[in-house]
Formats: sequence, structure tokens, C-alpha cells
Amino acid sequence: GPEPAEVWMEIYNDGTSAGSLSGMHVADAGGPTALPDASIAPGAFALVVPDTFVADDGYDVPVPEDCPLLRVPKLGTSGLMPLQ
Repeated sequence: GPEPAEVWMEIYNDGTSAGSLSGMHVADAGGPTALPDASIAPGAFALVVPDTFVADDGYDVPVPEDCPLLRVPKLGTSGLMPLQ
């Protein structure tokens, strides 16, 4: 869409224990981006967003207060794929 700073990727932990993102990356044609060293509780969500993301931009529904925003320097725009 017209607001590329508002791109985001949702991560959900459907496991029974906390999941670490340490050492994980996402990538697209522009190359990989390391995910922050964060832990996601079982049954919890997190949003991976670019540093320029504005949570209350007026375009999208507000991000729930209990949903962590994991900021990265860039988030792909050419189709994301998870890498380990």
C-alpha cells in the first residue's frame, strides 16, 4: 500500500513453552534481516516492524497494548520468507 513504513509481520507462538527468536532472520530479495533477541510466551503474539513504524498512524487498527513491537532496521517489501 501507500504507507510502506507500516509494513509488519506477525509472529505467534503456538507451543507450550517460550520461544526465542535469537539467531533467526527473515529475508526477501533485498537480503536477510536479523530478528531481535526476544522471547515470545506460549500462546502470545508479537509484531516485527521496521524502525519507522508508527503504531497509531490512523490507517490500521491499533496495536494491542500487550503485543510487543519488535523493531528491525528494515522489513522486506518483496515477499518475506523465514530463515534460520
